[in-house]
This record gives sequence, structure tokens and C-alpha cells, in this order.
Amino acid sequence: MTLVKWTPNRSLTNYNNIESFLNNFWDNENTYLNKFTPSVDIEETSNNYNFLVELPGLTQKDVKLSVKDNILSITGEKKYTKEKTDDHFRRLESSYGSFERSFKLPDNIDQEKIDADFKNGILNIAVPKTEKAKPREIKVKFN
Repeated sequence: MTLVKWTPNRSLTNYNNIESFLNNFWDNENTYLNKFTPSVDIEETSNNYNFLVELPGLTQKDVKLSVKDNILSITGEKKYTKEKTDDHFRRLESSYGSFERSFKLPDNIDQEKIDADFKNGILNIAVPKTEKAKPREIKVKFN
């Protein structure tokens, strides 16, 4: 068996490895520009399915909502809007780009009564259940 002294930065001592490391680092940084995906919370109540979609920095005109074949689709685009200044970014973590989120809705919904409200960067979509799907209380008769 051969013993080799462990050197923590051994992989970086080779010039090719350093160049590869830096290239991967900068490539990974630039991928943020194309990967905006809004977060969505889904809540079920007795009357509705509620979708809360986080869309920071967007306005109502930047978002499109559609329902077809029980598929709820949310599409839009978050645009990069940096004013021209002498400042230069050293690191940019904000994400931008077009997005689409789609959700399969259950059969027990009323598509005609879907309602959406956009306020403070949050899109709230209320998908009402049909009357058949709503829970109801059954009274038991005792004889």
C-alpha cells in the first residue's frame, strides 16, 4: 500500500483544474438569468382550491392565466430592468426570464367561477369546487 500525503487543494494546483473551476463558477452564475420559477402554495378549503403564486417585481400585465382541459396554466416573464449606471455587479442572484407553471385540477371544480387577484406581487387564484364536491353534513335520524 502506498501512502500519499493529503493536500486539501491538490485539485487546484494544476492550471487546467483552476481554469475549469473558474469557468464552471462563472457559467453557473449566469444560469440565474434564465431560471425564474415562481413559488406556488396550494391550499384546499371546504369550498375552494387556493393557489398563492409569488411574483415579486411583476405586474398584472406581466402574467397570463388560463384553464384548458382541467389544466391551470400560469405564464409570464420577469424582465431584467437595470438602469444604466456606472455601477457594476460583482454577483447577480436575481433570476429573470419567462416562466410557465401548470397544475392538473381535479374534476370537481367549477371552471366558470375561477377568480384571480393580484396584489403586492402575490397572485391569488381561487378555484371553487362544485356543489357536489363540497362537504355536507348528513343528519342521522334516530327512531
